[in-house]
Amino acid sequence: KNVKFGDQKYKMDRGFAWEYRLLEITDSIFYRRLADYRALEYESKMPLMILSPMVINAGRRMLISPQPISFLARNYNPYSSNPSYEIDGIEFMRFFEKQQAGNLPFSTALRMSATFPYITPLVSLPSEPRIDLIDAGARDNDGFSLGLRFMYEFDDWIEENTDGVVVVKLLANREQEVKIKENSEKTRLDGLTKPINGVVSSFNNLQGFRYSEDLKNAESWIDFDLDIYSLELLSKEEDISLSWHLTKKEKEQIYKRSKSPKIENQMQYIKGLLKTTEDDSTRVLAQGLY
Repeated sequence: KNVKFGDQKYKMDRGFAWEYRLLEITDSIFYRRLADYRALEYESKMPLMILSPMVINAGRRMLISPQPISFLARNYNPYSSNPSYEIDGIEFMRFFEKQQAGNLPFSTALRMSATFPYITPLVSLPSEPRIDLIDAGARDNDGFSLGLRFMYEFDDWIEENTDGVVVVKLLANREQEVKIKENSEKTRLDGLTKPINGVVSSFNNLQGFRYSEDLKNAESWIDFDLDIYSLELLSKEEDISLSWHLTKKEKEQIYKRSKSPKIENQMQYIKGLLKTTEDDSTRVLAQGLY
């Protein structure tokens, strides 16, 4: 079965079916072209949103935004014998300009950035060689690394024009203290698979350690106030299934937790930090870097 979008026809697959269902249950609120957000973001009538799924072929970010953001696709290295810009990202709008990249539905961009392996089918892009994308979390689980790069590029402007930056992390659950767990090796097969299983099970911890290192290194260039707050929806004991379909009990559990006094108090405090008056300087909210 084929589906039609604009003047083009595509084969129906699980990814399209998932996206179609998402639009159904959200009243098509995400069914807008990327280009439709360009002026609104540029005029600060809505937050800047950058999606960054990872390119399987090369490990680079695919940076999706209606704004020109090539400055986030390179990492300057001044210490090698030949200082250069190391390209570690691809600017979607520029790379696929001839394929009318601005017409990409925002719902599809969301799906591209949330392509969890085996749960959601891979997204393939019209390039030669073909580019396949997976979940943005494969490289930057909560967008913090990309957020730091954004701040680095505009650090002088932030220092001169704002009171600082507030970073709000929304986490499903994460242990505050990383503990060393008992070795569960029981068979020869366990011994063979332990190296790979260890990397997978420690994935969140590895990224957390890297973020701590990035923040430590950022002390050398951050000359503005930086506040970081993590809102944890669930504790480790309240874990829910990794599925697009949640049970009624799981939905109630999430709703109850989101209305808990702890999260409500945190939200009120964050709102207080961002509240401004005509006489106050504004604070920058670093958001939308996924």
